[in-house]
Amino acid sequence: MYKYITGIVQNNKHKLLAINGMPDHVHILFGFRPSQSLSELMQDIKGGSSKWINEKGFVKGKFS
Repeated sequence: MYKYITGIVQNNKHKLLAINGMPDHVHILFGFRPSQSLSELMQDIKGGSSKWINEKGFVKGKFS
């Protein structure tokens, strides 16, 4: 999942510096370009990664 989230950050033209986390959350440190709002980027990360998890069937039921 970290690689998938890294791709989302990089595709939005930001620079990922570090990513790590625990089973129930993720920490991301990145260089942020002001051409996109932080809320838009977080929506892309949360929505995109949740969709990917559900498509891959990594969890029982629906992940959100």
